[in-house]
Amino acid sequence: MNYWMSCCRRYYFVVIVVLTLLVGACSTTVGVAPVEIDSTPTQDDAPSVDRDVSKIPDVIPQPVVRTQAGNKSPYTVFNKTYTLLPDSKGYQKRGYASWYGTKFHGRNTANGEVYDMWQMTAAHKTLPIPSYVRVTNVHSNTSVVVRVNDRGPFHSDRIIDLSYAAAKKLGFADSGVALVEVIDVTPNSFVSHPHIESSSSTFPVTSVSLPNMPTSAGLPSVKKTDPIALASSASIPVVEKTTIPPITLQVGTFKQKSSADRLKDKLAKILTVPVTVITGDNHWHRVHVGPITDKQTIKATKSRLSVNGIPSPYLIK
Repeated sequence: MNYWMSCCRRYYFVVIVVLTLLVGACSTTVGVAPVEIDSTPTQDDAPSVDRDVSKIPDVIPQPVVRTQAGNKSPYTVFNKTYTLLPDSKGYQKRGYASWYGTKFHGRNTANGEVYDMWQMTAAHKTLPIPSYVRVTNVHSNTSVVVRVNDRGPFHSDRIIDLSYAAAKKLGFADSGVALVEVIDVTPNSFVSHPHIESSSSTFPVTSVSLPNMPTSAGLPSVKKTDPIALASSASIPVVEKTTIPPITLQVGTFKQKSSADRLKDKLAKILTVPVTVITGDNHWHRVHVGPITDKQTIKATKSRLSVNGIPSPYLIK
């Protein structure tokens, strides 16, 4: 009897040891790499925080200076080649519009500017950059004026890609697409750069060097290799002031405050009006010039900005 009890105890001990080892092996994971979370959006979407877009003004068309920035022609996307229109004058077309938002917010546009989905901008496949267009929702008969500074949309059934703010103002941010009519409203007094590069290239263009600016407006020729390189040789004319309601120009939008401060410091050295950095609720930093209260100063300021690589600032009333 003692012999059988002794055997049973030994057998029981062996079973317990084996079970313990099996449980330990199951609870141990060997060689599992940590999971990395990619915070970059993989698909486009609307912002999580809403904003009253009725308070975002349409852009006011300004005479434009067109350079190489965003204007290489022809260019190729998805194995399809596009050739830019030689001019935006007279452009009018009806078709479908779409919008782009969070996936591209903060990235460079075709001409090197930073895309802000809360600004009134647009992407177009063949209009020269920059251009101004009036976009009308055919069904609601509502319109916005936007500034073309990007390339797209690369879908055969769409003619223009609007910023999220512009699409929301037109009432189709939820549906995603709308039938629209696009009409060019770029002022006739624009200047196309005589040396816009024409070469086959693959979109997008993320870095450009600006050649000499045209001198037809009486401005000195300034050679620049940095898009925000600043020239100080142009003198602001002394003229009689004509009072106007205060306006402010927005000349840059940056994710990093240090970048906004750098531009502010450079502009403060060449302008006679205030230059400030405004940080919004979305933590983007915008460089503002002004307020300006007379016509001649605004004209001179825009000329100085144009000479220094900022030809089309946003007008904020």
